[in-house]
Amino acid sequence: MRVASVLLLLVVPATSLHVRARDACSCIDFKSVYTKHGVRCGQGYELGQAGSPKMAPDALPATVITITDNIKEDDRAEFLVYDMFCTKFYMRASFPKCLNKKFGTPSEQWCYVSSECEAASKVEGTDVAIHTCTEGDDLMNNTGPEELDRLAQIDNLEIGLFGKLSYNMEPEKWSEVEGASDLLDEEMASAHTVDYMYGMGWNGSTSATAFLKENHNFEESKYKWTAAKVPTPEAKMKLTRVRRSGIPTIFDSETGQGGGTLILGNLTYAFEPWEGKELGYICMQDNCPDEEAERSDYDALGWKI
Repeated sequence: MRVASVLLLLVVPATSLHVRARDACSCIDFKSVYTKHGVRCGQGYELGQAGSPKMAPDALPATVITITDNIKEDDRAEFLVYDMFCTKFYMRASFPKCLNKKFGTPSEQWCYVSSECEAASKVEGTDVAIHTCTEGDDLMNNTGPEELDRLAQIDNLEIGLFGKLSYNMEPEKWSEVEGASDLLDEEMASAHTVDYMYGMGWNGSTSATAFLKENHNFEESKYKWTAAKVPTPEAKMKLTRVRRSGIPTIFDSETGQGGGTLILGNLTYAFEPWEGKELGYICMQDNCPDEEAERSDYDALGWKI
């Protein structure tokens, strides 16, 4: 009996330590990291896309800065980047999930965790650390586009940037592979919504042009028109490979603005007005998941992460 009691005492602390270690490596929401833990935005991978990851705190603003502040012209470009990634995204993000260190494929994701997480890199002068996420963590690339749209609405985030910080992104533009998709002309036109906003049209069929006139109120003479491209064999293989991979993947817009076109298994998401106002990821097929969709609903449509 005494032996059993001793063994029980030995086992319980080990289990407790395992739970504490797991909790220590759980993501902390980004917003509270800056407001409660003394981190300055940019000490992690917030500015990784700009080529400036893990910056020293004394090289970063101590207070919130926006582009409307009194900024010297020579510093304007740098602060535009900070404003976009930090002020208007990470410092608003209240969700505890992993995001991409930078755009691209394959994506490597990260988040802030407690400094007690042994596998993480401690952030100087704080009680948190930078954690490179792996399977089992709260990965944004394991989150459906419908949920991403919802999270963005809660925190007033730019959904296009959120998408590119959440999913893989191929180097090819959507226009290079769209001809290999099974979308109708009207659906292809919707995938070019952001391009129209930046003065670049899409030369599809007569029905597609009529659709654009009705839904986007444009004047043809104001647009620099681009013809629909005939996909190369390589482009066809790329789109097929991305669909079969089941990994949520973005092909960017012609202008590089917005959220591109998202491929998730058999589904295609255009980046266009969501609920009649905000731009967001809208599924183009008839068998699309809704906001209450479970992971199994996506699995049946080809999502394999």
